[in-house]
Amino acid sequence: VNSGRSDEVMTHFSEALRLKPDDADTHYNFGVALEKQGRPEEAMAHFSEAVRLRPDYADAHYSMAVILARQSKFEEAISHYSKALQVRPSYAEAHNNLGVALFSLGKLDKAIEHYKKELELFPQAFKAAYNLAEELRKQGQFGEAIQYYRKAIEGNPQFNVPFFMLAKYYLDRRENLEEAVELCKKGIKIK
Repeated sequence: VNSGRSDEVMTHFSEALRLKPDDADTHYNFGVALEKQGRPEEAMAHFSEAVRLRPDYADAHYSMAVILARQSKFEEAISHYSKALQVRPSYAEAHNNLGVALFSLGKLDKAIEHYKKELELFPQAFKAAYNLAEELRKQGQFGEAIQYYRKAIEGNPQFNVPFFMLAKYYLDRRENLEEAVELCKKGIKIK
């Protein structure tokens, strides 16, 4: 969004809030626009107001959680991801991001549970598949990790990291060396 257009959008949101200060959707949408402009503190104020006006506003809780997680405020982020999921249990992205926040606090089993839930809801969720593969690998569950690296590759063949992680697994064990080389070649081709 160019600067002039962005200013125009902000002016429209300000006018909308002046006319309807108690409209949760307007606060939420204004928050989204502010977040896109790199103004997370201001965005957070509007997301908070949207949640105050409508406590079951799943998208506002989710957006708050994303900002909090970026600020490494994982406990608070977990609270808002959880509230979003209470309202909308099928919120796939919230499951993945909740898994990331839980992992950041060392709650690995709960993180894995949420990655698996996102994959159950959205089988092509390559980020959840990759995150799950990484958690399983770190726990020494290599056989299961391989399965999820492959799911990540299926979900997004342009995401090269799982190619290399799978190749590394094979190379470290000195098994499937031809496949390891092919995985590396494919990963290198991806820009």
